[in-house]
Amino acid sequence: MAMPPGLNEATSCAYLLMRGIDESHLVLDGATKARLLEGGRRPLADPVHGGRLHRRLPRPRSVLPEVALRLAQWSALASSGIGPRVVETCIAMAERMADRARHGFTVRTGF
Repeated sequence: MAMPPGLNEATSCAYLLMRGIDESHLVLDGATKARLLEGGRRPLADPVHGGRLHRRLPRPRSVLPEVALRLAQWSALASSGIGPRVVETCIAMAERMADRARHGFTVRTGF
């Protein structure tokens, strides 16, 4: 069964955005990650300004996975109808993640 029009794009957009904000935890300290997550709100919400988001990324950028480097591109995937809601949800998650990163919250896996 096929997805309704626009649902595949919205799903891809949400997945890639969430993946992008989550993947940076592998290589960044908490303070840097919090700064990036908080600083991405406007550029992410307005893909025209995606270059601003890219300029906020730490150097060398090669330390970040590609999915994290392309957040502005991912935010443009969803249709204009649902896209803003998908991006707002991702921004809300990024803000919560920034707060956790700032306070040194970690998740332990593998008992």
